[in-house]
Amino acid sequence: MANWNTGHNHFPADVGVQCGEKAQQSVAANNHLDTEITFPKAFYNTPNVVVCPCLGNFANCSVGVIATSATGFTCRIFNLGGSTVNVGFQWIAVGTPK
Repeated sequence: MANWNTGHNHFPADVGVQCGEKAQQSVAANNHLDTEITFPKAFYNTPNVVVCPCLGNFANCSVGVIATSATGFTCRIFNLGGSTVNVGFQWIAVGTPK
């Protein structure tokens, strides 16, 4: 387990951070879309993942992680609005590197 009390302004050697961005995808009105992301490099165990909508018209949308493993995760984009939208998202994963 990582020791975060290093006294320095950087990550400990046993913490891996990966991030990325998914291009805009069409999500139908009052529906959801699941998107699978594969990490560039697998983690030792399941990391913590955070997603955020960042591209397109996401005023009536929300995103969440619905499944995570050491090799990737599934992001669900919810469109709560009355029309089809194009939405992309950014993600960051923090865990123990393999």
